[in-house]
Amino acid sequence: MQNRSNFLTKNSFVLRALLLSLIVKLFLAYLLPVVGDESYYLVWGQYLQLSYFDHPPAVAWLTWISNQLYSVFPLSWFWLSIRLPFIIISTVTFLIWLKAYLFEQNEDANVKSFTILYFLNPLLGLGGIFATPDIPLLFFWSMAYYAILKIRATQFIKWYAILGVSLGLGFCSKYHIVVLPISMIIALFFLKDLKSIQIKKLIYTVIFGFIFFFFFVIWNYQNEWSSFLFQLNHGFNAEKKYNFMWTISYLVGQVILFNPIILFYLFKNVKKSLTKNVALSQWGFFVFSSFKAIVEANWPVTSHAQGLLGVKSDFKKYFKFSVFYWCLIWLVLIGLIMSPVSTEKLVNIPQSYSAREIYNLTKAYRPLFGPTYQLSSLMHAISNEPIYKLDGLSRLDFYDYLKSSLPSDDMTNFYVLKYVQTTWPEWVDDYKIEKVLDLPKYQLELYELSYE
Repeated sequence: MQNRSNFLTKNSFVLRALLLSLIVKLFLAYLLPVVGDESYYLVWGQYLQLSYFDHPPAVAWLTWISNQLYSVFPLSWFWLSIRLPFIIISTVTFLIWLKAYLFEQNEDANVKSFTILYFLNPLLGLGGIFATPDIPLLFFWSMAYYAILKIRATQFIKWYAILGVSLGLGFCSKYHIVVLPISMIIALFFLKDLKSIQIKKLIYTVIFGFIFFFFFVIWNYQNEWSSFLFQLNHGFNAEKKYNFMWTISYLVGQVILFNPIILFYLFKNVKKSLTKNVALSQWGFFVFSSFKAIVEANWPVTSHAQGLLGVKSDFKKYFKFSVFYWCLIWLVLIGLIMSPVSTEKLVNIPQSYSAREIYNLTKAYRPLFGPTYQLSSLMHAISNEPIYKLDGLSRLDFYDYLKSSLPSDDMTNFYVLKYVQTTWPEWVDDYKIEKVLDLPKYQLELYELSYE
C-alpha cells in the first residue's frame, strides 16, 4: 500500500511539472525570436516531398501543420504557431522517457529528480521549444530505446516490429538515428549481453523499418543521392585539415550543456549499466566525429536524455548543484537569444531582428532574391511574402531544387541581396548588374539585374 501511495504522489508531481513545463514552453515559444533554420523548415512545409536535400522529411511534415496554424493565428503569433507541433511532441517524448526510466530503474527510481533534471537540461528543456529535426528524432529514439528494453525483458515479436517502425521514422527525422543501433551493439558487447537480442526476430525490425526508410531512399535515388552525400560531407569532411578546436569546442560545450556532475555520474558504475553504456557510446561517437568536422552542440541531444535514465536514488548529493547549474545556463542562453547584439556577434547568420529591418529597407525592390537560405526564409516568415534564395549564390540547399530560385522567363529585371564577400554565380554573366543599395551594418549589398 505504501509503495502505491508513493507512486501516486510521484506521478502527481510529474503531472504538475509537466503542466508547468508546457506553460513555460508556450510562453518562451511566443517570446523568443525565430531562428533561420526554423523559418527554413517552415518553407519546406509548403513544398511537401518524400525527403529534402538537408534533412529527411519529418521536420517538413510537422511544419506543414505549422503552416496550417500560421494561416489561422495572427502574424504576431507566428513564433508560437511554427513551434506548437514540436512542443506537443517534445512533451509526449518526456512521458516515453519517464516510462523507460521507471521500467529500467524499477525500485531504485528517483522520479522527482529525473523529472526536474530532464526539464532543466538545456537541450531537452529549452531545445524542446524550437522547430528542429531533433524533436521528432528524440521522440522516435525514445520509442526505439523503450522497445529495446521490452525486447530484452520479453522477446515479444511486437516489440521487434515497434523497434523497426521507430528506427524507420527516426531515419525520416534525422540521420543521427543510426547512432542508436551502433551504440546499442557497443554497449551490449561490453556488457557481454549480445544474446539478449534474438537475431532471427530482427527480421521484423528490418521489414518494418524499411517501410519508412524507403521514403527518402526513393528521393535520394531520384536526386543523385544528394542528401546522403551532403550529410557525409557535413559530418566527415575529408577535405578540411583537422583543427583541434573542433574537439575542444565539442567537449567544452557538452560539459557546459550536459553538466559536469551528470557527466561524472555517467562514468560511475558504467560497466554494470546498459543505459550508461549506450549514452556514453553516443557521446563518444560525436567525439570521434569532431576529428573529422565541426560537431554542432545539439547533435548529441539523445545522449543527454539517455544519460538521465541512469539517475538513481544515490544522485541526491549531486541534485542541488545540478539544479542551480542548469538554472544559470538557462538564464545565460535565454539572454543570448533575446539580445540582438550578442546573437549577431555569436552566430554568423541573420536573426529575426535584423531580418525584419532588412526586409523593410528592401521592401520597395521586387521581385527580390536573398543571399542565403537563412535570410531568405526569415524574410519570408516575418512577412508571409515568398522570398527565394538566388540559385548558386551560397552553398547548395533546398532552394536550389526549386524553380523559384531562378528568375522566370518574364522577368526583365529583378533584385538580389548579396553579402559583400560572396561572388556571383556564373550564370548571371548574361545580365547587366547594377548596385542600388548598400547595407554596411549587415555586410549586404542590393543589386538590380536586368537582361541585356
